[in-house]
Amino acid sequence: MNDIQTACGVLLVLCLIEAVALTLVRYGGFSKVVIASLIYACLVVPLLYVSMRYKGSGVIVVNFIWNIFSTLIMFFIGFYFFNETVDNLQILGAMISLLGLGLIIIS
Repeated sequence: MNDIQTACGVLLVLCLIEAVALTLVRYGGFSKVVIASLIYACLVVPLLYVSMRYKGSGVIVVNFIWNIFSTLIMFFIGFYFFNETVDNLQILGAMISLLGLGLIIIS
């Protein structure tokens, strides 16, 4: 496993934690927003720092991977847990995002 793949693993964990925080925000209420903010500050930011420490994972690559992972995870959470609708164009966009992610990882 190379450094960028390891950084991807860290970013995946980061995005799963971020998804918990975003889900809390989606459910609303002041206490849930406070908890989400603490999760973000105490877990997401440090994991982002760790992911940038791997060779070959600069700001551009890390931010791109983070955004794609986060977008795809929230895409599925929104669809399956919040019953949000998606159209064919949005599905195509998600698939193109996966293609871009694959290209970044193998480059």
